[in-house]
Amino acid sequence: MNTEERLNLIKRNTAEIITEEELKKLLESKKKPSIYWGTTPTGKPHVGYFLPALKIADFLKAGFKVKILLADLHAALDNTPWAVLEKRYEK
Repeated sequence: MNTEERLNLIKRNTAEIITEEELKKLLESKKKPSIYWGTTPTGKPHVGYFLPALKIADFLKAGFKVKILLADLHAALDNTPWAVLEKRYEK
């Protein structure tokens, strides 16, 4: 896949790219650049996770290395009442 094909794949269904020129230079200079996607799953998985998964698939097809952070501990703490949180740590 050439640089233009990779760029088009990344741009597909994307609302905004900060600088397309930088992205093109990255694709030309690095064979396997990396991206990072982080999420805080505060509830049950739902259809809203499908769109990021599709975009991640585009990046993988374009030759990117993908790093995913599931901030599960952060999510668990986000939904915890303060009274319960106070009992979970030492003063």
